[in-house]
Amino acid sequence: VSKDTGFDAVVRFWSGRGMSVKRMDCEMISQAMETRPQEISEPVSDSETTTDSPSVAEVASEKNDVDKKEINSIINCIGSESTLYIHQTLVHFYGSKGDDIYKELKKTQFKAPSVKWKKETKMKKFVELIAKNANPSNVSVPDAIHQFLFENVVSDRRSMSSKMNKKYGSTGPQLHKMFKPFYTTLVKIKE
Repeated sequence: VSKDTGFDAVVRFWSGRGMSVKRMDCEMISQAMETRPQEISEPVSDSETTTDSPSVAEVASEKNDVDKKEINSIINCIGSESTLYIHQTLVHFYGSKGDDIYKELKKTQFKAPSVKWKKETKMKKFVELIAKNANPSNVSVPDAIHQFLFENVVSDRRSMSSKMNKKYGSTGPQLHKMFKPFYTTLVKIKE
């Protein structure tokens, strides 16, 4: 902002190691602020999460016959830096295909179209994906379960079993079984 060149050494250091780094002036910062993703309070439609250029998700989905919008949503909900949780989710959702998808996504560091969701929106979208892809018994998933999970989820499965049974009665054990592999991921999303 002050046109200080004190950080030029840092820019050269990281540029020399192949990183994309640059010092920005006021005009560049203003332009970047105008084009940054806007906060979205409600879940966006799948069409809003796609871009015109082919993404890694498109390549991975074409090779493995999986919906690219789901892959992009998984990455946007969990975060591209949380590769362990992405891998676990893909394998739980898609079986051995999930491992292949993960390897394709890893090639470009899990890039997905930029969408900035609130934590509650991430939770809702991820719970919807679980209900769709990890519900072998076709359990009827309560509409507000995402809110319940957002307020109550912990990594301890025994505790979550108790909470699910208390909240959802006879459906609690089935819901617990469906969500059990994802409790730690849901905790991560909530952070």
